[in-house]
Amino acid sequence: MWARGAALASFMQYLRSNLFRKVGRLVDWSGGFWERRYSAEPVLDDEAMVGRLRCVLAHGVKEGLVERSAEWPDPTCLPLLLGPARRLFQWFSWTKRWSRRGSEDMAGAQGRFAEK
Repeated sequence: MWARGAALASFMQYLRSNLFRKVGRLVDWSGGFWERRYSAEPVLDDEAMVGRLRCVLAHGVKEGLVERSAEWPDPTCLPLLLGPARRLFQWFSWTKRWSRRGSEDMAGAQGRFAEK
């Protein structure tokens, strides 16, 4: 990913703070969420790129959550790297969801985080 000036850092700050708020509310977590501050590290050559890719693909395996990268159930770039796979995901508008603060579908124990 590339961005001019401070655009990438600003985007990452926005993304991380919003993820923290949403996930924190969902799991009732109020403490620290990220291990360290965001840092953009340049990928200067093919060797560095392969290293970053190995790290991304090892996610789940190194934590002992799955035996192989291909078993990871959540979104991953692996199917696209292995062949002409195409993945479709449902878009969920959190903005629309959170704007319904007083509506009937927000009532109940789960409110905005209901499965629906």
